[in-house]
Amino acid sequence: VWAVFGFLHSVSWFAFERAIGMLGIAVLSWAFYRYLRSLDVPAGFAFLLPALVIFMPPLQVYAAWATVSLYPYAGLLAGLGSLLVDKALKERRHQRARLVTAMLVVLAATAVYQPSAMFLWLFAAAAMLFGDQTIRDKLLSFASKVAITAAALVLDFILSLVLPLDRKST
Repeated sequence: VWAVFGFLHSVSWFAFERAIGMLGIAVLSWAFYRYLRSLDVPAGFAFLLPALVIFMPPLQVYAAWATVSLYPYAGLLAGLGSLLVDKALKERRHQRARLVTAMLVVLAATAVYQPSAMFLWLFAAAAMLFGDQTIRDKLLSFASKVAITAAALVLDFILSLVLPLDRKST
C-alpha cells in the first residue's frame, strides 16, 4: 500500500488510485474473457460470465475505495498462476520451472490480498467446465492447483511471521 500511496500528495489524488483499481478490474475481466474464448466458449456467454463477475459487490468495493485498488491485480496474478499450471501440465518441457513460477505468482497474489488470490479458482472452474481435457487430466490439473495454492498460502504465512509489517521499533 505504501508503494502506491507514498507518492500521493493529497486526498484529491485518491481518484487516480481508484482509476488504477478500475483498470485492474477491466484487465481482470478481459483476461477471463480471453481465457474463456480460448476454451471455445461462445462469445456471448464468454462476455456474460466476466460481466457478472465484475459486477459482484467485492469488485465494486475495489473500484470505489482507493485503499484496496491493488486487489484486482492479485486476482489477475492468481489467474495467471492457474494458466501457468495448465501450461506446465500440457507441455512437459520445463514443467518444474513453470510449476515453481506458478507457485511464486500465486504467492505474490496472496501477499497482496488472499481473498482476491482465490480468483485462481474462477479460472480453474472454467477449465473444469469448458476444457476439452479428459477427466483424468482435469483432476490432475485441479490437484496441482490445490498443491500450488497450499504451498503459496504456507509460504505467505511464513513470510508474514518473518516480515511483519507492523513491527514495533524498540
